[in-house]
Amino acid sequence: MVGITKEQIELIVFFVAPGFISLKVWGLLNSNPRFRLSESLIEAIVFSSINAVFFLWLYDKLTGLNPLLAYGVVYILLPVFWPVLFYWLAKIRFFKTRLTPTAWDHFFSLKEDCFILLHLKNGKMLGGLYSDNSFASSYPAKEGLYLSELWELDEKGGFIAPVENTGGLLVNFEEVNFIEFFKLNFTPLDIL
Repeated sequence: MVGITKEQIELIVFFVAPGFISLKVWGLLNSNPRFRLSESLIEAIVFSSINAVFFLWLYDKLTGLNPLLAYGVVYILLPVFWPVLFYWLAKIRFFKTRLTPTAWDHFFSLKEDCFILLHLKNGKMLGGLYSDNSFASSYPAKEGLYLSELWELDEKGGFIAPVENTGGLLVNFEEVNFIEFFKLNFTPLDIL
């Protein structure tokens, strides 16, 4: 069995690690932590190469001072910095763009409590509360939803009250025609 040489390790660090770090950070910022290097090796190499083109001069400068500092800054710190910078720029009104891959992900990334009214294909309706204890899946997984409270509805789909002893509701989207979202209107009376 042939061992890995120092040069091979340096090539991996130079051409894969920075891109892998950038892709992982980008995925975490965009609610998509299911990053697999095997599926994104080309992207990791491209991002690593871009990192090298922009910062090879810095690496050379820092290597003269401290080689460990050079590795840390160019191969770890800057690959973390780039996705954070682009994420922040995308949120500024001037550059405003959607970072989420689907409308589903965008809505649930807002993390706002709301009532959700599900219109089923059979004509019936189910409703519940989406709050801190609820959960919505994100891309690339299929749409999935857990509502922390199931609510009683009137005949028009108005929310009456939580179902007693509710444990919530798991939604099978094969049975759902469409969804409505309603903002919560809290009037806190007892703050103390």
